[in-house]
Amino acid sequence: MSDPDRYDAPGIPVEVDDFQNRKAKELTVLLQADEASPHSHFVEARRSDSNDIVVLDVEPEVPQNPVHDIRLVERIAVVFDHEDRNTPEPLALRRGFPKETLHQNIIVEGTPRSLCLHEEPYQERRLRWTAGRFVRRLREWLSQAARDELHDEDQSLERLFLGTPHRIVLPPTLYSGDSSEVPNLLTVVRLEEIDDGLTIVTQEGAPGGEEVDQQFVGVTYNASPQTHGIIQAQPTSVAKLDQFLGGEDFLGVLRERLKDLEGKEEDRPLDSQLIITVRIPKLREESTSPESTDVWAFATKKEISAVGEDIGIWEMKDGEPGGLITTDDSVRGENTKLFLLNPTQSLTKGRAAELSGAKVSRSHHVAVGLGTLGSQVQTNLAKIGYGRWTLIDKDVLLPHNVPRHHLGGTFVGTAKSASIAGLENLSFESPIAEPFVGDVLSARGGETDIDEALRSADHILDMSASVAVSRHLALDIDSDARRTSLFMIPNGRDLVLLAEPSDRSLRLDQLEMEYYRGLVENEELSGHLQMNGERLRYGQSCRDVSSELPQDLAALHSGIGARVYRSLESDSSVRLWRTHQDMSVNSISINARDHLEFDVGGWTISVSAPVIEEMKTQRQERLPNETGGVLFGVFDTERSRIYVIGTIPAPPDSEEWPDAYIRGAEGLQNRLEEISVRTGGQVEYVGEWHSHPPDTDTGASDDDESLFKWLSRHRQKDGVPAVMAIQGTGDKTRWFVDTLSKNHETQTPEI
Repeated sequence: MSDPDRYDAPGIPVEVDDFQNRKAKELTVLLQADEASPHSHFVEARRSDSNDIVVLDVEPEVPQNPVHDIRLVERIAVVFDHEDRNTPEPLALRRGFPKETLHQNIIVEGTPRSLCLHEEPYQERRLRWTAGRFVRRLREWLSQAARDELHDEDQSLERLFLGTPHRIVLPPTLYSGDSSEVPNLLTVVRLEEIDDGLTIVTQEGAPGGEEVDQQFVGVTYNASPQTHGIIQAQPTSVAKLDQFLGGEDFLGVLRERLKDLEGKEEDRPLDSQLIITVRIPKLREESTSPESTDVWAFATKKEISAVGEDIGIWEMKDGEPGGLITTDDSVRGENTKLFLLNPTQSLTKGRAAELSGAKVSRSHHVAVGLGTLGSQVQTNLAKIGYGRWTLIDKDVLLPHNVPRHHLGGTFVGTAKSASIAGLENLSFESPIAEPFVGDVLSARGGETDIDEALRSADHILDMSASVAVSRHLALDIDSDARRTSLFMIPNGRDLVLLAEPSDRSLRLDQLEMEYYRGLVENEELSGHLQMNGERLRYGQSCRDVSSELPQDLAALHSGIGARVYRSLESDSSVRLWRTHQDMSVNSISINARDHLEFDVGGWTISVSAPVIEEMKTQRQERLPNETGGVLFGVFDTERSRIYVIGTIPAPPDSEEWPDAYIRGAEGLQNRLEEISVRTGGQVEYVGEWHSHPPDTDTGASDDDESLFKWLSRHRQKDGVPAVMAIQGTGDKTRWFVDTLSKNHETQTPEI
């Protein structure tokens, strides 16, 4: 005979041997062994079409004056599905079991309370599930519920509803604190059904346009605050939802929304189903202010035309709604069944950053070059909501790009910048990237869109792997933006970062020279720019050549590059990341030194500080004799710039006297060739330097004049000027370029 104080357990009585679920059998065996489970006792075994049910009595620890009405003995039915796909569900069979406790699952009214024992997904927990652990946790849950200790004070507020396979993606404005910004109408733009679960994606506004799926139309309602955790039964109809909201004017608002839909039926079809989205501010306790907002959605199984009839605003005749003179308040949606949708907020930049453990950046970044590395680094940054982007690249995606590019084969033949921006803008509630299909080298401080983007940027990120582009961005662009360069060497083994300081006291072109200087001086970097692998031809043009580079290396370096870029400090940085055969990576830093820059004879000379320091040191060590050596660096003939980044000391066969110096040649050619190889052919012989004895100025002597004339004749063959430096006492250095004429010499300031 049924007990009026208890719900009947699901299923029919069976023998334990009839169970299909192994865990149900294990729980029964444990309960039948009193010593193994002294506070829990087996009652009976039951079975339904798809579940095995174990009924037991649990004896929790209950205080003398419990906060919630948990009894000394609670009868629980544990439901195991035959396939063991879902977490074992404990059902409290006592009809008076308190609904006020937290951590209860959603139920249908008039059914036993369902206890939520764990937050961890069952797919993970099942690997270590045992009957003993389950019983202990069940007893612990009941004991904590009696003391009202199921929810820690610093834990997030309990959600009002739980447990549905159906999901809906909602606009972020529904989650904001300002209810005035909440859209009245939503439209479904995507609908997918997988494994009996429906996923619905919505956007703000009314239906319209060929691409909009009009199977559902949504309305929103702002409810009054609720105390978290006290409601656990799912409203199964519009009338039940109205009751759940506690006598508010929910039905009045819903009626007005549907009348608005009916009034403009050409854009708002009444043959769609209805989604009702409810925003409910949540309180931790009744006397407190709202701490967060729950957003829930319910979908009707009826079309909007039938819903309107069921809430008394019209009658349907021949498929058309006929408005009533007065609303029929006797019908309140009892026949309009609802099913719950589990809502999630559409992605915002802030939410993406939060999910990634990153800081939100709202600054404007310009990415130049969206090839192998650039497409993946920029996408990595955009995915976490980092920054607002302008994307500049003139290339289209070709088939040979696909194996190591962010874009897939469906984008072959499209502009890289436009396709990447399009994908990224689909990910967020508002656009994050603007593309320019064009050549950044065309920007010359004019009034083009690219010029304006560079001018307005906070940071320019060069990933073109082009020296020409890097120099152009460093020297030819009128912008206050900080510049950074990221590139992989051709074989993909190493990644390089050149980052200007925030105040741009070292420019990108000067950091390029510091990078070369590091390659020359650091033996660990020997072979850094050496090409490995075969050059591959992908077209018929003489320039249609690519190199072997696997995507796994590109992905590794793009991850490093994105993380380092968003973590940049205010100082300058020159760093390399070297990948080894076992895929381990080590980081190497190059100390970027200041540059001394001045004009001589129509040329701008930029000298790395170590060059001056080395000349001063060599002079001091060789006194009273004169000494000297060779200068090496880079000529930029397009901009009439000379970069001096290092010196080669006097060769062993040099002759040094107190009043003269004759530079030798032993080993010099080999050293210059080695420097060229290490720097990928970028660095070459620049000129000569020598010292003067004490009490002598840095002016050119007769011997110096003869040397300079000889040097000029030889350098004319290469189309570059002769360069000579004279190091004098203290910090006095004089530089000569092209001619010894007074108009073309300068006194180097102190470093």
